[in-house]
Amino acid sequence: MTLTPPSSSRNSPLVSTESIELRDWFAGHVLAAMIIAPKQPGVSRLEMEDMAKMSYQYAEAMLKAR
Repeated sequence: MTLTPPSSSRNSPLVSTESIELRDWFAGHVLAAMIIAPKQPGVSRLEMEDMAKMSYQYAEAMLKAR
């Protein structure tokens, strides 16, 4: 993945979406949802590494569905 450094503008994003792969973009959104999802009774939260792996599995499925 290639990240573009921010420009000098205060309102510019820290990462340009023009230089990030769609797979990584999808995975980032999935991971964010996993992190903030409420904990279900009786279901333990995944470890960070497992959440990261699963977010890419979801991203791959989204790309396949496209």
